[in-house]
Amino acid sequence: MKSTDQQSSVRDLIAELARLEERIAAVRTFEDPQSPGASELNPELIELLQRESDVVAALRSRRPHG
Repeated sequence: MKSTDQQSSVRDLIAELARLEERIAAVRTFEDPQSPGASELNPELIELLQRESDVVAALRSRRPHG
């Protein structure tokens, strides 16, 4: 996934956040949904959630203070 740097515009970050949220809603929570108690969280979901957190932090850092 992309790094969150100053080159990304707020519009780009919001678009990425929307794509991330759509993917998060679609991906399975557990690797083996038939046995959620014995299964680990889906690694893709963990990666998506980490990226979502990075994007939200980048957006917050660009919020005007005042």
